[in-house]
Amino acid sequence: MATQHPGGGSQEDEVIVIVDDDDDVDDDGGDGGDGSGGEGDSARLGTKRDSACVDETSTKEEAEENVAKKPKSLKSSSAEHDDVAPPQAQSVFAGSSSSSSSAASTKLTAAKRPTVITKPGLRLRQWKLFSKEAFRLFAKLEASGEVDYYPKSMTRVQVFGKWHETHRRTTAYGDAGLAYSFSGCRVPCKPWTPLLLDLKTQAEAACQPPKPFNFVLVNRYKDGADFIGKHRDDERELDAACPIASLTFGQTRDFVLHHAHVVQKRGKHTKMVPVTVTLASGTLLTMDPPTNTHWYHSVPKRAPAKVPGVRINLTFRRLDPAKAK
Repeated sequence: MATQHPGGGSQEDEVIVIVDDDDDVDDDGGDGGDGSGGEGDSARLGTKRDSACVDETSTKEEAEENVAKKPKSLKSSSAEHDDVAPPQAQSVFAGSSSSSSSAASTKLTAAKRPTVITKPGLRLRQWKLFSKEAFRLFAKLEASGEVDYYPKSMTRVQVFGKWHETHRRTTAYGDAGLAYSFSGCRVPCKPWTPLLLDLKTQAEAACQPPKPFNFVLVNRYKDGADFIGKHRDDERELDAACPIASLTFGQTRDFVLHHAHVVQKRGKHTKMVPVTVTLASGTLLTMDPPTNTHWYHSVPKRAPAKVPGVRINLTFRRLDPAKAK
């Protein structure tokens, strides 16, 4: 049976993970807005050791091999994905005259059924979009000239009337004429590159937004010291009916969501625990409406000794062309 979802289109037989709210406890403080603190009694999802997480395997062959290796206690959760055949998305590299190594299509290897995480006002979908190919894609994104980051002077943000440099490198690509505003900063979109356009196609094939994405924000975190604090993407030019799709390459990082009532310290959900999703390289995560309205999200600071690597995050969005000029 096909299940209609807020991201648009239909998805067959989604795996639903409901995070129980009966054990809500007080948030233990968090990061004070700078993304550097703890997570409280967070409901952590996205790793094999978590009881609420369904293990996702990119291909049928890998699934069968992994199930054979896993202890019996893990088979019940992972077996639901064993018979999933990965859909194939058309690559913009098809027919390219480049060498086989650079022209190879970034074929979609996502499980057909995402893991779905729900809480009041929150709906996340998670795929392992790329497996073995994630390393090659990360290396290509890191290659000189592939992604052109803005100078930090262009991406300073305004917080309570004061300007601050961001703790990451940022750039934006999208359809011609679009620009993006955040925290008092407005940046023009660079033209799509073949690689970014191809990755956009893969993300759309998986999450099926009601309208195509026309913009991607690229953030590069050099290590665990780079972070982004609790915030909502509340820019006026965002299409609120479309999901926001986040594609991770490189270093695994925690993605933490706090209900707005917890952050604002008022409302009936002030004791709701945060949700932490571990995003490994090749993972696609969507925040479906109305998640961005009711929940703040962050990538908290971590000790560089424990989180030493570079993470590149591609956040695909739909901007209203009339408001994003």
